[in-house]
Formats: sequence, C-alpha cells, structure tokens
Amino acid sequence: MNTNLLSLGRIPLSFLLLLSLFLWGIGLPVRADDPPPAAGDPFITSMNASYPTWYVTSLGGNAQDAFKAGDHMTISLEVADDAPITSVMADLSELGVSQPVPLPLFFVRDALHKMYLTNEVTITTHAEGAANIVVTATDALGRSSNESMNVRLDNTPPTFSIDSLSFVNTTTTPALEDFMLVSGVIDPSASKAFVNDVNYTLYAADGTAFPVLGSFKPRNAGTALADLGVGVFTDDPIQIWLDRNTEFHLPDAAFIKLTATVIDGAGNSTTAMSPLVRIPKTVSAKSTSGAVSNVLFLPGIEGSRLYEPTNNCDPSVTDCVERKLWDPSSDTDLTELTLETNGKSIHDVYTKEGDTIDAVGPFKFYRSFEDQMNGLKDAGTITDWKSVAYDWRLSLEDLVDKGMQHGERIDYGEATDTPYIEQTLRALAATSKTGKVTIIAHSNGGLVAKKLMQKLGNADTAALIDTLIFVGVPQSGTPQALAGALHGYGSALPADWCAAWEVFGSLCASNASRATSRTLAENMPMAYDLLPSFTYFNDVKDALHPIVAFAADHLFAKERNNYGFIIQNENEQTEFATNQDGGRTKPAPADLTTPNILNANLLGSANEMHAELDTWVPPPQVQVYQVAGWGADTLSGIEYYEAAKASAPGGYVPRYRPEFVEDGDNTVTIPSALMMPIAENVKRYWINLTSKIALQPLGGAVHSNLLEMRGLRDLIQNILTGTLQDLLPDGITTTPPENISTRKKLLFTLHGSVHAALKNDVGQTTILNPDGTIVQGIPDVEAGQFGDTGYMLMPVGAVYHLLLDNNDSGTVDLDVQHLIDDTITDTSTFEDIPVGPATPSEIDVSTDGSAASVEVTPLSNVLSTETSSPVPSSGSSSVSSTKTSFVIRTKGVHDSKSVLTPPKPIKVPVVKKVATTTKKIATPKTKPLTAKAKKTISALLNALTAELQGLLTKLPH
Repeated sequence: MNTNLLSLGRIPLSFLLLLSLFLWGIGLPVRADDPPPAAGDPFITSMNASYPTWYVTSLGGNAQDAFKAGDHMTISLEVADDAPITSVMADLSELGVSQPVPLPLFFVRDALHKMYLTNEVTITTHAEGAANIVVTATDALGRSSNESMNVRLDNTPPTFSIDSLSFVNTTTTPALEDFMLVSGVIDPSASKAFVNDVNYTLYAADGTAFPVLGSFKPRNAGTALADLGVGVFTDDPIQIWLDRNTEFHLPDAAFIKLTATVIDGAGNSTTAMSPLVRIPKTVSAKSTSGAVSNVLFLPGIEGSRLYEPTNNCDPSVTDCVERKLWDPSSDTDLTELTLETNGKSIHDVYTKEGDTIDAVGPFKFYRSFEDQMNGLKDAGTITDWKSVAYDWRLSLEDLVDKGMQHGERIDYGEATDTPYIEQTLRALAATSKTGKVTIIAHSNGGLVAKKLMQKLGNADTAALIDTLIFVGVPQSGTPQALAGALHGYGSALPADWCAAWEVFGSLCASNASRATSRTLAENMPMAYDLLPSFTYFNDVKDALHPIVAFAADHLFAKERNNYGFIIQNENEQTEFATNQDGGRTKPAPADLTTPNILNANLLGSANEMHAELDTWVPPPQVQVYQVAGWGADTLSGIEYYEAAKASAPGGYVPRYRPEFVEDGDNTVTIPSALMMPIAENVKRYWINLTSKIALQPLGGAVHSNLLEMRGLRDLIQNILTGTLQDLLPDGITTTPPENISTRKKLLFTLHGSVHAALKNDVGQTTILNPDGTIVQGIPDVEAGQFGDTGYMLMPVGAVYHLLLDNNDSGTVDLDVQHLIDDTITDTSTFEDIPVGPATPSEIDVSTDGSAASVEVTPLSNVLSTETSSPVPSSGSSSVSSTKTSFVIRTKGVHDSKSVLTPPKPIKVPVVKKVATTTKKIATPKTKPLTAKAKKTISALLNALTAELQGLLTKLPH
C-alpha cells in the first residue's frame, strides 16, 4: 500500500541542491553573518552531509538520521579564501571509501566565497555507530585548513514482531470498516521507526491465500499504525478498509493474516506477519445444538512413514524416485535416518499427508480407528477429520514451528510461516460445525499436542480446540525410553512391536537391529523427550521400583558412590546417562551390554522442555480426557547387579535385568499417562488390558494398538458426540481396576547368547532367539531382549518347560525371580548351564506346587514345526540322548512377608546353584489383599508352622 505516494516523495538530493543553488545565485543577497574576507589560511565557513529523505513527511515520515551500506551521500561545503583554491579533498575512510574523494567547484557566490560539492558517494561499510568525515581545503599559496563532522551508521534491521491479532466483533461475521486489535513490539533500541505497508491477506479453509491483498483505513495523518513509536504496543485498533477483490470478501474467507513493515532511522526494514487468525462466523444456537467438532489425530512415535529422494534428486521432479525409510526394510534404512549431534536431519527426509502407519501385515495399529473416523464423516456427523503425519525424529519445536508442504510431501526440516500441523488445525476449525476441533493424540502425539497449544497460547487454544483425548501419552516420560537409549531395549525396528507374534513374526523380525536403533536414538531429540522427567520422579516415589538401581557390592562403585543404591531424581539420571560420574567408556555400537553415553545437549533441552510442558495447564474451556492402559507388564526400571563366577574365584561380572509393573500398557506407566491432576475439565479413564475387550486386537492389546480396542473407540465416539454416560463401555473404568486375586509371576533372566524356548503344559511355545527376535506363542508370557540379556515373564499357575540350545557350545546363567503384585520376594541364580548343539538343556518348572517330572526330550520335538522362526534342531536322537536336564521347583503361592527358599535343584555335575537371595520384601504398595488372599496366606502360615513343629520334635535333644 502507498507505494505510488511514497515514490513521489523520493526526490534525489542532488536535484534539490541544484534547485536551491540556482535560486541562491539569481537573487539571494549575501548573508549578513558572512565572515570577512580571509587574510590567511582558507576558511571553511560551512559543511554538510545530509541524510537521505526516504519517505514523504506529509504521511508521517521524515529524513533518515543514520546511514547504512549502499546509501548515496553528497558532501557540500563553502570556503572563503583570498587566494585561489587548488584542491578540496574528503577523507571518507570510516565510511568504507578507501581513496580520498575530491570536491569539485560547484558554485561561485562572490570573489571570496565558493561552494564545493562531491559527486554521489556510495557508503560501503557495515559498521555500527559514529563515523568521522574530514575535509581539507588547500590554496595556491600552499595553505590548508580542514573541517570534520560525525555521522551515524546503522546497518542492523530493526526488530519487529506482531504477536497477536484479534477481532473486536466476535459475535457476527466481520465486515469492512470493522476494527481489529493488534499487539507487538517495535525495536526499542531504534532512534526512530515508521510502520509502513500494512496489509492483510485472506485465506480459504484449506490454507490457500486469496490472490489480492487488503489494507487498512487511514487514521489521523498517516496510515494505520504509522503513528506508533518504538517499544511495545498492545491492542492498537486498526480498521479494515479496502477489500480489493470483487470475488472474495471477508465473509468468504476462513482466516486472515496481517503483514506490516517497519523502517528505522537508517532506512533498514523488517517485515513481520501476525499469526493466522480464524475469522469468526455468525453461528446460531440452533446450528450448534448437537454439533460434533472436526477431529485432528496425532499418532505416536514411529507412527508416520518417512521418505527420502534417491541420489539427492529433487522430489518435485517427475523422474525423481523416492525411497521409503520408515517403516524400515533393513538397518540401511535406519542409517539414512540418522541425525547430526544438534538433532537436525542429515538427509532430506520428508513424510506425506495422512501417511500414518495404520497396519503392518495382519497387525492393525490405527486401521479400525481410521475406519471409525471415516464412518463419522460419511454419515455427516463430522464435517472432516485429518490424520497428521510428522517426522517423529525431530524436536517438538521443529514439529510445531516448521512443516513446509509441497503437494503431498511435508518437510519438517524446512521453516515456514504456515507450519503444517497448525495450518491443518486451523483449516479443520474453519469447516467444523462447532468452529472448533477435537484433538485425539496417541502416545508421543500427546506431547506434540501440548507443545502446539503452548505455542498457540490460551486464547487461541480455547478458540480453536474444545476437547483433548490423550491415549497412552507419556506426559512425563517412560522408563522404557531410558532403557532403549542406554541398551537398545525394546527398539528393534520393528521386531519389538511386530515380530512378537507367532507365525507372522518373521514378516518383520529382522528389519532393523537394536544396535542400529540405539545409534539412531543417540542424536534423536524425540528419544530424549520421552525420558522420565522431574515430574515422573516426583510422582513415582516407589523405592521398590526405582528407574535405575545398583544392587552390587563390588562393581558399579562409582555409581554407588555418586547416587547410592538408586537413581532418585532427574539430575542424577542426567549425570548417569551422560557419564558425568565417569563410571564407564562409550561402548561400541554392537555392545548393548554397556550403557551408552547420551548426548548432553539434547538431554538438557529435553529437561527444559518438560519443565515447561509438565506444568502446562489446559484452558478451562478445553475438556481433557486422559486414558491409561492397565494390566500389561510394563518396564519400571533397570537393575544393575553382579555375578560371581566359579571359574574365576573372587571375580565378578556385571549384569543387569529389567523390572516390571502391571500399572501400565506395556510401554507407558499409569502415573505418566494420567499426569494431569483431576479438575473440572480434566478426567481420567483406565483400560483393563486383562479383560476380554482387550483381546480384540490380534495377539492382545498393548500400547501400540490401543486404538484397535472396540471399547476405547466407543468411549472416543461417545465423547465426540456428547453421549458419554455413567454406563461406560466394557473394560473402561473411571477408577483403577481392582485386583481379583494376588498376582504371582516368575521372571526368567538369561545371560548369554542362547536360543530359549518356553513351552507350557497345553503345547503353546514362546521362543527367544539370540538376535532378539521373538516368536510369541503363549499369550500371557512377556519375552524380550535387554542387551545380551534375554527375559521371559510368566504368570504362576502352569507347568513350563524351558529349553536352552545354541549353535556353539557354551554356558548360560539363569536368574529366577518370584514376584507378588509386582514386588520381588526372592531370587535364585543358576550358573554355567551348558548349552550347545550336543548338550541342549531342559528345565522343567512347576509353579503350582506339584512335583515336576524331568523329561529328556529332543529340542526339535518340543518346538512347533509351524512356527515361522524356530530354534534350530539339536540334531539326531543320538545327540539328544546326551542332553543335560535339571529341575527347579517353586511354590505357587507366597506370603509376601515370608521368604521361601526353593528346594535345591537335582544335582547335576555341570550345573551349580550359586545363590538364593532375599530381595525387596514388602507388602503391596497400594493394593490391599483380598479376603480370599488373606485366607490363603493364613492357611499357608498355619501349615508351615505345623510342619516346622513336626521337624523340631524329630531333632535330637
């Protein structure tokens, strides 16, 4: 705006000088204050270096008060001398002009007074502050004199931001000459500033800009905002004036954005844009009655496919072939996803609009949820919904501040003033029947949603969003993320979430190793954002389930000296993870046993992020529903301990093992998923993952496929449609599910490279391979790999056959832990169990209190031939006859206050029971014993007392 008017005011300074000199020469008298004729040295009577005039004073502007590089300057001066002047030279070195500049004679006023004028000189310096100009005049007698003056240099554009824009009238659709309020700040350090070219742009609901700019009505002597000075301005009213386009008007648009330019005293300019603001619409009470908001869905980490162009070609070119990096086909794909140490992508990686991972083979993750949303749209219940794919490797700041869209491609490494996620939210709000959006977020998507709302601020959040539904969101982090970053735990991609199924596991069991995944996570900001935060440590004050524990008397001395037995807070976690205690060296990529040393800068940024997001409170107008999974074995921490080796008396080797609780969904613990405290607008729900409703997804419900649960989808639809009632869907409660009986489990921890097969008494088999891949055949058994440590967690109440085999001869150590309601009551350790092609070992474990028989069965006969990834056969029957076997018998019911030492194993020369230790004996923390359990425990105590009394009577007196 005003471009033509301004151009009329940009009259060259040289023309003005010529005009003034002409008028002076033809009729102006000699000044009364002119000095007398000089009788000595040349006398410089006046000197001037005028700043340019760059806008019209009648519109509120004035001349510059500083020069900048590129400006043209003319120096003029008058010299009085009784002798001819031979030269007038200007030293402009401080303005970037290296050679002296001559000032030719321009005008003779009389015999003594002469005027000298430089040609236009271009300033080249980019310096700041004052610069000195020195002019020297010399006459024919060799006499000279000089004069100097200071000018101001300013080469820094002014700071300028438009922080908010809002309509005064929010009850009806705005029209021309309506007012808007604008707030922001103009560079407080500038000596002067002028606001120029104030325009607005209208946008359609899909974010498309209308082709013609609008402007604002003049106010007082200048353009709107033109009379603002430097500093902060708040709610300055501006009046919509010119809607130049005859086809698109304010009522036709969905969004508006203001653009303005500030010019400082040197002519430097900065253009700023306001946030994209939704234009209010006239909405009657009738039209909103029963209306359902549009939906924006944010998937979890690893929930969006990622791509890169092959050979670094331009993805927009037709013949450029792209390569899918996620979900991966091999470790090579993950290598292309690696990041710089600052968390920025090395390669040109992008995602695509709506390209979330709905299913892999027969296993669904978001498929049923997407079908549900499409059904609501087809039925007209909602106008629209969007599933937002994002580059889950990057920081939350990158995701909400960036996201440039090129067709269907979205590049979250590319800055833009219309970030994709925010743009999608605003477009959905513009077409929503309520004018607002419901955000449904799974897992890490909840952190993205929080960061987005924090960026929007409470006013915009309340204007755009009516409901948040968080499903399994690790709001304060999760211990599994720490185990993954340190040891690659749970991060085989996608083996840990796809290969843990019988028959189908081989479809994706070897796509990416834990070693490569750990390397990727080392510089991946999102991996750090999922680490337990200060709030997690503060909320989960459970000494029986620490995030990191050091249970060793000889090893881990530095850690024990610095932290004691457990890591107790975020600072100690940071020190340990980044090796500030100096207790270890950085491991080789393949060494998953040694904890990795993490990126201190990224970890520090994650801590700062959580300090902001964990304390964020949703505006009261936004209703929040937090949903947490319960009943699935979830990693609660890592225990580092030691083992004494019989082959090296007095020597110890480091060990570690995972620890679990059932207060979670297999990945996220309940305190993190339900972090926001209950309030009028914040509600909590629990999903019982042990109920029948949880068995609907193939293989059972866990964190990754929670949205495949019909009961959860019913709850979401009821929230959307406003039909949520006291009668909730099956498996959903507003209070923690009650334990029907005491939960008793066994945890087998295996140290060493070995094929392990666990078969129950009904013929189901779970297999753990040395590379960490799993064939999950027993539904109630949790199996996995933790560095070189394999584990199997199983409920008490069945007879299990544990078979160990390996292609190479060697030994394996086994820990057997008894757990009651997630509390370890005792531990038994067995060392140097021989395994190999000629000596596979079989261990029968009876967990129901009955005697277990020893069956010498070839390993190949025990494993199902229908499994997709069977353990290699031990060979012929003659080989299997040389097998070694032994028995571990454990009681099926324990009193949590007593310690029952398991009977000694059958004596086999090659097997040695090392120790039986008591550990973590405590009553369940928040789960009182049922009447049935108390009765059972009482009966057991009575029976034990009677048995001990009988033994005492037989002892010699």
